Amino acid sequence: MLRECSFVSTHCEKFMSFSFVLHRIGLFAAVLLGCQLSFSGTLNSALLQEFQGQGTAPPAKVSIGFDGNVKLGKWVPIFVSLDPSTSASKFEVENIDGDDTPVIYQGPLLSDPKSPGQYQAWTRIGRSYGKSELRLLNSSDELIETFQLSFTGKDRVGKFIGSTQELILTLEPQDLFKKSIESVSSLASQEDARIIAALGENNTLPFNWLEYDSADAILLVTSDIERVERISEVQLDAIETWVKQGGTLILSATSNANQLLSENGSLARFCPGNFVGLDECFNSSRLETFCDSQEKLLPAKNDSIPIVRIEDVRGTVLVDNSNTKNRKPLIIKTAYGMGKVIFVTFDLDTSKTTEWIGFPKLVEKLVSGAATERETTSSTAARGSSVSHFGYKDLIGQLRVPLDRFRDVQFVKFAMIALLIGLYILCIGPGDYFLLHKFFKKMELTWITFPLVSLIFCGLAIGISVATRPDTIKINQLEIIDIDTINGEVRGTVWGNLYSPIGQTCSIGLEKSHQLGFEIDSNLLTWHGLPGNGLGGMATTANPGLLKTNYEQSFKVSENGQTLNTEIENLPLQVSSTKPIFATWWASIEPESRVQLNRDPRLTQLRGRVNYKLPFKLKNCRLIFENWAYVLENPLNPSDTFDVQTGTTEKSLKSILTRKVKLKKSDRSENSPWDPTDIRVNRIADIMMFYQASGGMAYTNLSHRYHSFTDMTDQLNLHRAILVGEVDEPGAILKINGESALSQYDQTTTIVRILLEVQY
Repeated sequence: MLRECSFVSTHCEKFMSFSFVLHRIGLFAAVLLGCQLSFSGTLNSALLQEFQGQGTAPPAKVSIGFDGNVKLGKWVPIFVSLDPSTSASKFEVENIDGDDTPVIYQGPLLSDPKSPGQYQAWTRIGRSYGKSELRLLNSSDELIETFQLSFTGKDRVGKFIGSTQELILTLEPQDLFKKSIESVSSLASQEDARIIAALGENNTLPFNWLEYDSADAILLVTSDIERVERISEVQLDAIETWVKQGGTLILSATSNANQLLSENGSLARFCPGNFVGLDECFNSSRLETFCDSQEKLLPAKNDSIPIVRIEDVRGTVLVDNSNTKNRKPLIIKTAYGMGKVIFVTFDLDTSKTTEWIGFPKLVEKLVSGAATERETTSSTAARGSSVSHFGYKDLIGQLRVPLDRFRDVQFVKFAMIALLIGLYILCIGPGDYFLLHKFFKKMELTWITFPLVSLIFCGLAIGISVATRPDTIKINQLEIIDIDTINGEVRGTVWGNLYSPIGQTCSIGLEKSHQLGFEIDSNLLTWHGLPGNGLGGMATTANPGLLKTNYEQSFKVSENGQTLNTEIENLPLQVSSTKPIFATWWASIEPESRVQLNRDPRLTQLRGRVNYKLPFKLKNCRLIFENWAYVLENPLNPSDTFDVQTGTTEKSLKSILTRKVKLKKSDRSENSPWDPTDIRVNRIADIMMFYQASGGMAYTNLSHRYHSFTDMTDQLNLHRAILVGEVDEPGAILKINGESALSQYDQTTTIVRILLEVQY
């Protein structure tokens, strides 16, 4: 009985164990099947939604530059398309600066309610090699998304162009219009070829003026009213601020003038006078002369083109319709802040205009008058042969040379180094042998004399090193301060070089209070690059392959997106090295509305009085207007007044810029040739400030395109006179690690330009 019970018990346990296993297998299979069905259902649902276009966010897209053109050493926009509900609010961009050092730019992502899902960042690239990476972060600095910005291969987001190439932007989407411009815009040298970036329907305009930094001019035609109406107020403010900072806008608005140029029109701010309506032009002979065209724009007797009628024109009429009293302006050039607007009173993109044989030449004339002076094939070749051995092709390259020279830094001649090396070899070799063998008679003392001699020479080397360089950071600086008395705006431009005797990292900023009394509202401080492909140039393709520590540049942007404040943190400085920097700052003053200068229509010369009201002393003063310079003998003190006719000496502007001298034993005089090795900062600055008036490329054999905004020659013919003078003390002062660096300045040059209104 017990045996039978034991047998039954054993079989029951086996059965229960087997059932347990089956249960577990079944449960596992059920779970697996459920997961598979759930996954399959989710996948099918997702695929279904994707195919039906429901619930799927559009893929993120990134583009950089204008039409993919990225100018080296200039600020360029980064356009990002994201889901409007994204939590990204900040950006970081990492690339290489002009000295081959990694830099990380940090700032807020810009957006506009009129363009949901469109965000913008910006960056500045100094070399055509190395990686560039965009990182998007939320308000807690958590990484949201990363994009690799490639400039090669199929996935490239842009292409590099030279820092001195002209880039013209046009909002006209028609390919014919773009090709017409390019047909006469190409130069013999590919390096200097003009580039036209046609911004079509799908391109978003920048929200911040800084993003236009790489553009030389904007050509805006307005026949496509829907395209123009999509430009938001934020984008128009960015264009306006950029023009005021020295940019050029070429505007053509006729067919929609009543809507765009009326009192409340979106483009009324750019109108060079009072818009009173539309008119007709029946005579285009002067326009044909302007374009060197043998074919008439209006061949038939009753042919006409509609034009905008402007009264009380501000600026200079470049072309009108006839020589009668009832002249109608066709092209007007007017000053706008420190920049200019070229206003065309007829539509540039109508079939009658674009099919005219003189149209390409017309646009070339407009763009050439807008950007820097054009280089001919011969001048380009001459430039390359005459200055190539100096390693630079732009005036900014020549400016870098004196800024690199510090009075407290003395270079030890190679002859002295060779002498010390030879003396050291003699002391540890023959000298040590004869000393121990002849006098001490103990050769084993070399264990003492050899290290002693080595220590003496090491100390001598250290002593020479300390004696020939400073013990702290030193700064050289050129500053050009432009004061627009008509609009009450001030812009300061600073080129500086920092010398560090030791290896260190530091943070750099700009002091809020200016030494000349201005209160700085905003500033932009960054690195400074060298144009060209010479040694240290941004266009060089020779990658040294050295690992360097990166640094950060942070931006603070105002609510309207136009005002910037920047700082550089953790900037690495190598032992006995220099670091070039570039800064721009802005301030405001009370505008001077009362006109005290006028142009003598008979003698075409300047007349009137100037009341100098600024609180600092000016020396080497010249009042410049059109082709004349009125030189003051004495410095200007605050509250001084002088009469142009009786208190100045009148000279030709070009003779002053070119240092014209009288030849010996002759009544003739000639220009002093430009010396590309000249290291006088104020001499270089004179040519930078009035490059075209000096003769430009024909005189210097150097271009002036990298910082062409400093050339104000155009302002001299747009109802403006410019008072130029120098100040002895530095103006803008850098902060190093939060402390004022005023005591660390070595050599400074501060030049002030004051824009004054002239009545015609």
